[in-house]
Amino acid sequence: MASLLCLGLVLNACQAAPGLNETPPPVPSSQHPAQTPPVYDFPPPQSQGELCEVAGVDAFLSLRISDQASAVRVRKLPGGCPLLVLERQGDFARVLTEGGERGYVMSAYLKPSSASFAQPATRPGPYTVVCRHSLSLFEAPSLKAERIGRMMPGSGVELLETAEDGFARVYSPDLGAEGYSLLGYLSFGRLDDPEPLDTVFGPSPMPDESARTSLPPTQGAAASPNPSPTQSKAVSPKPGEGAEAQRFVVSCSQYLNLRESPSSEAASLYQIANGEELQLLGFTGAFAKISYRGVSGYVLAGYLKPKDRSEFNFSVVKPVENYGYAQMMKDIRALEKKYPALLRAKSLGQSVLGSEIPLLELGRADAKTHLLVTGGIHAREHMTSLLLLAQVDRMLAEGAIPDDVCYHILPMLNPDGASISQGREMTQALRGIYEADEAAGFTSLSEKEYLARWKANASGVDLNRNFDEGFAKGARRQAPSSALYPGASPEDQPESKALGQYLRENDFKASLHIHAYGSWIYGEYGSDAALNRVSRSLAQEFSRLNGYPLNAESGEEGGGLKDYLQGRLKVPSVTIEIGTRSCPLPFDEFDTIWLRNQGVLPAFGLWAAKN
Repeated sequence: MASLLCLGLVLNACQAAPGLNETPPPVPSSQHPAQTPPVYDFPPPQSQGELCEVAGVDAFLSLRISDQASAVRVRKLPGGCPLLVLERQGDFARVLTEGGERGYVMSAYLKPSSASFAQPATRPGPYTVVCRHSLSLFEAPSLKAERIGRMMPGSGVELLETAEDGFARVYSPDLGAEGYSLLGYLSFGRLDDPEPLDTVFGPSPMPDESARTSLPPTQGAAASPNPSPTQSKAVSPKPGEGAEAQRFVVSCSQYLNLRESPSSEAASLYQIANGEELQLLGFTGAFAKISYRGVSGYVLAGYLKPKDRSEFNFSVVKPVENYGYAQMMKDIRALEKKYPALLRAKSLGQSVLGSEIPLLELGRADAKTHLLVTGGIHAREHMTSLLLLAQVDRMLAEGAIPDDVCYHILPMLNPDGASISQGREMTQALRGIYEADEAAGFTSLSEKEYLARWKANASGVDLNRNFDEGFAKGARRQAPSSALYPGASPEDQPESKALGQYLRENDFKASLHIHAYGSWIYGEYGSDAALNRVSRSLAQEFSRLNGYPLNAESGEEGGGLKDYLQGRLKVPSVTIEIGTRSCPLPFDEFDTIWLRNQGVLPAFGLWAAKN
């Protein structure tokens, strides 16, 4: 199970956490004062594996933070160094040293050994995350617990104490949260000053560390040849016309790493300071391809802001932080009044607390093709509602509705939950759920953080697990909770019941579901090959537009809305996961999210008209 966790791709959702030193760790909160941690009586780790030793190297073997030859080195291992091989993955082996360091080495330079191996004692203090892609931080010591976020290889954590089932309680400065992670993917010590990259035998022909971390010269100045970044997969089209439309500034705490390729594990070429200008060339995955002082490379897209925001002027919608239900309803009324011939605002039904669930029909009611679009089914993903309303605004203003297509848009399926996540006020009913989650070990968050990360509706039911397809399958909870509780039976909530009835009464050619986070696209579900081919073709259309890659997994939730549409109603369905950081997404992310996804709804209609 541990290897499956680390093999999971980073963005099923927030590849949320920045890479090593992407932004400096926040100042510890009052719950985590900067002081010497108490001494715990740690039991020795229960590590079992194959005993080997380093062999066949002239100088040393590199212990790395992931199974990539270009990954940052944890330390140099001399010939004859004893190692415990925990598992083998392709050309690499995940190993443990007698000093307590964990990491990856090339299997070809290991040979079996009969020497003794001193099991290292686990102790509190600084540790480094070592894994293939990312390591999950959970609210409780269980793979079924709610995930707080993901920690990238090379990120530092403070190990506080060991827990059951191979877990450790840790504090992650990158996530600003305390939780539980698998101890087997933590290496004692922190990479505060990581060594340069190298090959297995010694230094590589790459520039030395000072050349890679100093700022590049201004364009036109005499300098050594620029590094040649690794070519990535297809980069989405440029976001605007003309040089000025592509000028962006870095928006982070201190600096942003410019990397050789679109991966948080890729070598860092330079560190671009907050506020510095750069040119945006395109997007790929969670990254943006940019040019900075004549050097091209990749940065995390969520830390960029456009220098000129004039193209963000919509006719009605005003993007604001925590775009909520009241503002959305006001904007819907204004849009309907301004464009009465093209937009019809209706009510799908009422939520648990009596809020009307808005349903927008965009296009002619007698259109030949009808498409379903949803957002905001998870409370903390309320930026999806802003994105959909902004797209509706732009399409209406530009008359960009394809002929003979009618969109049925549900921008906020969970209005009560969005209000809980944004308002963060603990009612008596919510407190009962919070205390039950605390007692069950599902959360150790403060009340405000707990509510901010709320996913369910007002009854504590995860609406995206409340449909009759794989119901109660996979990770779930047995009682009302902030997330993962599927309800007592399918469609037992007013929101899901109203939606289920609406779906069965209408004939949709395809459906699109906007979630956050991860910068991924899911285009498959189940075993119907013909249906999956159609879904993949739609997913590929979106990928060409926004640069999000297709995830090889199905993205199924167990009782999920997309699963129900594709599995039961045979409607080709796609999920787009926006954003690069943990939910609720910071408002700073909206600019790049909009640039990447502004054409999604028109592209959906054009695809439907052609297929």
